[in-house]
Amino acid sequence: MLKERYQAPSETRKHFSKTIRALCNSDVKEGFVFGNDTSLPETYVRDPKKPLSNIGGKSASKRPTVAFFAGQPDHGYVRPILLSYWGNNKDPYLKIFGKLLRSKGNKNYLHPRVVEAIFYGCVPVLKWESFAVFVLEKDIPNLKKILMSISERRYKQLQMRVKRMQKLFLWHVKPEKYDMFHMILHSVWFNGVFQISV
Repeated sequence: MLKERYQAPSETRKHFSKTIRALCNSDVKEGFVFGNDTSLPETYVRDPKKPLSNIGGKSASKRPTVAFFAGQPDHGYVRPILLSYWGNNKDPYLKIFGKLLRSKGNKNYLHPRVVEAIFYGCVPVLKWESFAVFVLEKDIPNLKKILMSISERRYKQLQMRVKRMQKLFLWHVKPEKYDMFHMILHSVWFNGVFQISV
């Protein structure tokens, strides 16, 4: 059962405590139960008949933005720090925003999500060290310096690894091995196996 993304974990916790829930919000502070629930990554499929259209995005040389983030500041303690240092267009190369308003024809909302970042071949700034940049909370004031210090060779290596990971985050008209549909089913199966009491 999926409800509004931020209410679902808390609203379903009591009634579905013995089930494996597939939730868009995997924040443990919001009621996501690690090891029990499974994450359902939020994606926007632009064309259900051609879900892989526009994959890849621009080449590295045509990406002037060094970092992009958008999200409500009240979700977690790092977001307000990030916004205080880099929000409100304080730097033209760091696009750091609070909540972006959705509007018809406005595609800006699509780009902040991790799944969309991977879809477009962007390097996520997360703890996935093999294909992402890891930035500590205390280093947020130096975010631009850290990102600009990454060599072009290292960036292209990270981007190549992101492209290898893309298959895990993609929807297909007919599910394919290791795509997002199969990974969600694997997560449900994996969590179910470890809930079986012997």
